[in-house]
Amino acid sequence: MRQYLDLKREAVDALLFFRMGDFYELFFDDAREAAEILDIAVSSRQKDERGVPIPMAGVPWHAAESYIARLVRAGRRVAVCDQVEPAGASRGPVRREIVRVATPSTYLDPAYLEGAEPAYLMAVAELGSPKRPRLGAAWADLSTGDFTAAEFDGASARRDLAEAAASFRPRELLLAEGAAAPDFPVAAGEEPVATLRPEFWFAPDHGREALLRHFGTASLEAFGVEHRPAAAAAAGAALTYLRETQRGGVANLLRLKRLDDSRRMGLDGLTQRNLELFRPLSSDPAAAARGATLVETLDRTSTAMGARLLRRRLAQPLMEIERIRRRHQAVDELRQRAGLWEDARAALGQCPDLERLASRTTLGVAGPREYLRVAAALGATAQLREALGRATAAELRVRAERLDPLPSLRKRIEATVAPDAPALARDGGVIRQGFSTELDELRGLRRNARETIRAMEARERTSTGIQSLRVRYNKVFGYTIEVAKSLVSRVPGHYQRRQTLVNAERFVTEELREFESRIATAEERIATLEAELFRALEREVGGAGPRLLGTAAQIAATDVAVGLAEAAARSDYVRPDMHDGFSISVRDGRHPVVEALGEDPFAPNDLALDRERFLMVLTGPNMGGKSTFLRQTALIAIMAQAGSLVPARKARLPLVDRVFARVGASDDLSRGRSTFLTEMEETAHILHHATPKSLVLLDEVGRGTATWDGLSLAWAVVEHIARTPGLGMKTLFATHYHELTELAEREPGVVNFHVEALEHGDGIAFLRQVIPGGNPRSYGIAVARLAGVPATVVRRAREVLDGLAASGAPSVPAADSSSPASDDPPAADDAGAAAAKAIAAELRGSDPDGLTPRDALDLLYRLRRRLAPDDAGTGG
Repeated sequence: MRQYLDLKREAVDALLFFRMGDFYELFFDDAREAAEILDIAVSSRQKDERGVPIPMAGVPWHAAESYIARLVRAGRRVAVCDQVEPAGASRGPVRREIVRVATPSTYLDPAYLEGAEPAYLMAVAELGSPKRPRLGAAWADLSTGDFTAAEFDGASARRDLAEAAASFRPRELLLAEGAAAPDFPVAAGEEPVATLRPEFWFAPDHGREALLRHFGTASLEAFGVEHRPAAAAAAGAALTYLRETQRGGVANLLRLKRLDDSRRMGLDGLTQRNLELFRPLSSDPAAAARGATLVETLDRTSTAMGARLLRRRLAQPLMEIERIRRRHQAVDELRQRAGLWEDARAALGQCPDLERLASRTTLGVAGPREYLRVAAALGATAQLREALGRATAAELRVRAERLDPLPSLRKRIEATVAPDAPALARDGGVIRQGFSTELDELRGLRRNARETIRAMEARERTSTGIQSLRVRYNKVFGYTIEVAKSLVSRVPGHYQRRQTLVNAERFVTEELREFESRIATAEERIATLEAELFRALEREVGGAGPRLLGTAAQIAATDVAVGLAEAAARSDYVRPDMHDGFSISVRDGRHPVVEALGEDPFAPNDLALDRERFLMVLTGPNMGGKSTFLRQTALIAIMAQAGSLVPARKARLPLVDRVFARVGASDDLSRGRSTFLTEMEETAHILHHATPKSLVLLDEVGRGTATWDGLSLAWAVVEHIARTPGLGMKTLFATHYHELTELAEREPGVVNFHVEALEHGDGIAFLRQVIPGGNPRSYGIAVARLAGVPATVVRRAREVLDGLAASGAPSVPAADSSSPASDDPPAADDAGAAAAKAIAAELRGSDPDGLTPRDALDLLYRLRRRLAPDDAGTGG
C-alpha cells in the first residue's frame, strides 16, 4: 500500500489503475468513483492503520482498455501503472511505474477514437495585463500529429481566441493553476475537460526551451512563433503535458504550424452553430439522425482521415484565391470524368486510416495487425497514384507526385508480420513463417512436441507393460509420467517420484527432463526472438513516420476532392467563378442541407449585391424562407472557399474574410444573460469586427425587446452599416419591421427584397421566392391559424390588428432628428400624418403596371386599413 500511495501522489488527479497479477486494482476514493461509473463492485483488500477496511475495485488486465475508454469518455484521467520487472527479480514488492496516462485528448486506443472527429488538446497561456492581455493558444492532436499555435492580443484577444477554439473543438483544456478557462460556445455534451498544471509550465522561457529541445532547432523562426512569446508558451505547455501523459517522446509531432488569420475565413462558434455546420440546432435526436448539417450533407469521403480534413476545411475555409481555384478545378474534373472518379474511389475504399496508424507506429504503441493495415494503406496508395496520374488538374497531378507508396517498407511489413497476427504482440505468433530460420526451427520443435510426447508415451507403455501409463503436463510440476497406484510395483527403477496423488503417482525420467528443458528453452527463445524482430520492425516503420504522415495528408486531400465531386454530381452543384472584388452574384442558389433532406423540390433564388447595393433588407412572413435564404448565402460562400462546388445554376463569388450569422434567439442564463442581451452582444461583436470583405447575416435584430425600442435599434444598425465610412460589408438583414423598407430611399446601398407569400381566404401559401421590393405584411395571423391556434383567437387577433392599423403606423425619425427616442406609440394627434406617410411609402414601393386585379384590390384594402378611424368612417 505504501507503493500504491507513492504512485497515487504521482498520478495527482488521475484514477490510478494499479496492476496486481491479472487485475488492475483501484483503492480508496478512486475505487468508489470508478465503481460508480463502471458499475462494478467495491470490496476491500485489507485494513488501514485504524482498522478500517480499504475500499478496492478491480478490472481484468486483458479487458482494461474498454474500462479505461469508459472512464475517459466520462471525463476522467486514468494513470496506468504496470509491473516493470518480473516477479521475484527483487526483494519486496515488484517494481511498478506509471507507464501512461489516458485523458480525453491523449488516449490513443482505436476503439475510443472516433474516425471522423479530431482529438485536440488545447493549451492556453496568458501574458500581459488584464486590460491588454496577450493570449497564446496551442492545439495538439496526438492521434494525427497535428500541432498548431496562435497568439492574440488587444481588446479583442479573448473573442479571437474563442473563435479559433471553436474551429478545433478541443476535448481537453490545459490551463495554468488559477487561470480562468476561455469562454467559447460548444455543443451540449462536448464541453472540454479542464486540466490544471503549474504556472511555470506556461512561462515563455519554459515553452521556448521545450520546443527547441523537441525540434532540435536553434530558434523558433521556422515555426512562426520566434517573436510570439504567448504562442510559444502555450505550445511548450502542451508539449510538456503530452510528454507527461505518454511517459516518453511524442515523435509524431513533427512540426509546429502557426494559425494565420489572414489565410483563412473567420467563423466564430456562434456562426458555426447558427449555420449548423457540424451540429443541428434542434435538440431533437431525429434531426441528428437524418444528417441535418452541412458536413453530413457534403461528406462522401471513403477514409476517416478524409472525413477529418473535410471538417477542418469547413471550419477554416481558405482566403487564398489561387488555392481555392485549384481545388475547384480538381473537384470539377473528378465530377466530369466518371472513370477517373471510380478508380480513385476504388483505391480509397481499400485505404485504412494511415494518418492515425502512422502516429501510433511512430509512438511505438501499434499492434501487429496495425502494421498490416499500414501495408494495406501503402498498397492502396500505389493504386491511387496510378489513377491520379491520368488527371489533368494541377491539384490532382501534384497529389499523384507526392503520394509515396514506400514499396520497400510495404514489402518489409508483409514479409515480417504473419497474416493472421494477433492484435497484441504479447500474445505471440506475430512473425511470419519463413522470415527467420531460427524462429521457424524453434516453432517446429514446439509444434512437434505433441508427437514426441505421444511417441515417448508409447515406448514407456511397451517397456513397462503398463497400458494405462500417461505422460501429462502441469504448470507447477511440468511434464510427468502418471501411473495408477495399483501398478506402481511395475515402475522401473530409473523412474524418479515427483508427486503423490490420491489414486496415482507421478514420476519423471532423465529423458523427460531433457525434453522439458528443450521445450522451455524453445518457448522462451521464441518469445525473445519474436520481440526482437518485432521491435526491429517498429524502429524501421517508426523511422518512416514523416513519410507516412506526408502520404496520409495527400490521401486525405484526394479523398476530400473525390467526395466533394460525388456530392456535386448527386446534387447538381456548379464550379463558382471566384474573384478578389466585392460583388456577389448567385443564380438559382439553393440551401444544400434543406434541399438534401426535403421531400419537395427546393425553390431556388437569385442574389446580387455590389458596392452600390450591398445591404439587403429582407421582409416577408414567418416560415416564408427568409432564414433559409440567409443561411444558404453563407453556406455557398463557405463551401466555395473550402474547395467545394456550390448549389446554384451559376455563381460569381468574392473572397469573404469572415462570415457572421446572428440568427435566432437564445438565453444564456447560466452566465446571467437574457435573450436580448445575448442578441445585442452578438450584434455589437459583428459591428466592431466586420470588414468590407465580410458577409453578415442579421435576422430579426431588435425582436427581443419592446416594439419601438427594437425598431429603433434595428433602424440604427442598418444606418450604421450603410453610413460608416470604410464599412459597407455585404449584409442580409431579415426583419419584420416593415418600416425599415423606408431606408432604401434614404440610404445609398440599401435595397429592399421580400419573400413572396399568397393569402387566400383564411389560408396562406408560401411561394419561397425572394423578389425585389418591400412587403408591408408579415402574415403572422395566417401562420398562427396554420399552426392550429383556436379560431376564436385568430378572429380576435384580426380585429386587434385592424384596430392597430387604423390608429396609424409609427413614423421613424430621420437620423438628424433631435427629438428623443420613446418607447411609447405616437400620439393620437399625429395619427393622420403618420397614416398618410405610411400610405405614401407603400404607394411608392408598388408597381401599378405589375399588379393583377386581385393584387390591386388587396392593396386598396391595405391602404384603407391604414387610414385614421375618422377618415375610414367617411370612406376617404
